[in-house]
Amino acid sequence: MNDIVNEIEIPERAGRESCWDRFRATKSYDLLVGAPLMLWLAFGLHAQSTLLVGRAAELFSGNIDLRNFLQFAAFLGSFSFNIAMIYFLIVRTKPIARSKGLLSRITAFVGAFLGTSILLLPAAKLTLPTQIFFPTY
Repeated sequence: MNDIVNEIEIPERAGRESCWDRFRATKSYDLLVGAPLMLWLAFGLHAQSTLLVGRAAELFSGNIDLRNFLQFAAFLGSFSFNIAMIYFLIVRTKPIARSKGLLSRITAFVGAFLGTSILLLPAAKLTLPTQIFFPTY
């Protein structure tokens, strides 16, 4: 019987949760905390949209060359990825654990925004062979 009791972990504050602790366990809190990343991704989508619309206009008019078509495909993929990221941030399940310590939280925050900050870099003018082998911006 003693082994069973030792295997069950009883939280120290069971039954004494504050309003803040209850709010942190809700989907509303998760959306509120994810909002800065969603806004950052939306800002990146807006920054990309000008070039994406311009290349789409060239594509639909039939006046697009291969290099610009490859750039359009890369931008469309990036655009789709960012929309998917926003969608998955909205529909994800509530996290079950939190990182401990200041360094791990800072690393998580910087890592979330650093990966999407590439959207703010200007599009590179690559030669056609380079763009074929490395289809990025």
